[in-house]
Amino acid sequence: MRAVAVLIPFAEKLARRRLHSRGYESRWFETRAGKLHAYDAPGRGTLPPIVLVHGLVSSGIAFAPIMERIRPYVKRVVGLELPGHGFSEEPTQTLTPDLVFEAATEALDAITGDPFVLVGNSMGGAVSLRYAIDRPKRPAALALFSPAGAKGTDADLADVTSAFAAKTPREARALLRRIYHHQRWFLPLVALEFPSLLARKPIRDILETVTHDHSVKPEELAALAMPILFVWGRSERLLPREHLAYFREHLPKHARILEPDAVGHCPHFDDAKGVAELIVDLAREVAV
Repeated sequence: MRAVAVLIPFAEKLARRRLHSRGYESRWFETRAGKLHAYDAPGRGTLPPIVLVHGLVSSGIAFAPIMERIRPYVKRVVGLELPGHGFSEEPTQTLTPDLVFEAATEALDAITGDPFVLVGNSMGGAVSLRYAIDRPKRPAALALFSPAGAKGTDADLADVTSAFAAKTPREARALLRRIYHHQRWFLPLVALEFPSLLARKPIRDILETVTHDHSVKPEELAALAMPILFVWGRSERLLPREHLAYFREHLPKHARILEPDAVGHCPHFDDAKGVAELIVDLAREVAV
């Protein structure tokens, strides 16, 4: 029998309460996929606002260490939660990648009228790329950390979707080992409940409907004009290295591409301080 996730949702509620105590507000955005939740806090600096978008089976809480580190330097920091993730509503319809993109676009359009630095990891990276392509004048800069969205093979896609089909704690541990560089003490505990999170309908919907048609086209990448920071850790084990090659080949020449050591699929898990410094440096680059 699969364990019901109890500890992870409880920990997320505690983390939200802690962010609220530190001055973050919960904001809600009406979208075609239901209400999306975001953590929103005023910064204490003068650099442009930062908006962060998480990956699959993650939430805005995952960025809390980053948000706290960048907050002293920026005007505002926002952690957006995608449909069916975190405290955002679960859509009543099938959650396809297209619906994720559309709902995120509605929320990002409403978040701020000021130029902002858009940060995305994994699926959040694909969302950020799609937004920057469709709304090229909105983000002042783009920071991508192991983004999804590269054009790959059928085998690549099957490998990733099957990894997220983990049904036992053992399979969940294998998935988590592919995500983290540093194997933290709490991962075996997370693995106990992770299969029940992976079995949730919004997650299954996305994995069952994603296709190569959702990949970013070479000409779309090449047309991006804003400053771009692209980070792909040398311990990336979830996405194939061929995806890095795809982005390296098709991103515009002004994109800054980094391959840091000791960083996996979610760099903010492995090196929050380093990731925050990179984001702040990018914000300084576009500050006016």
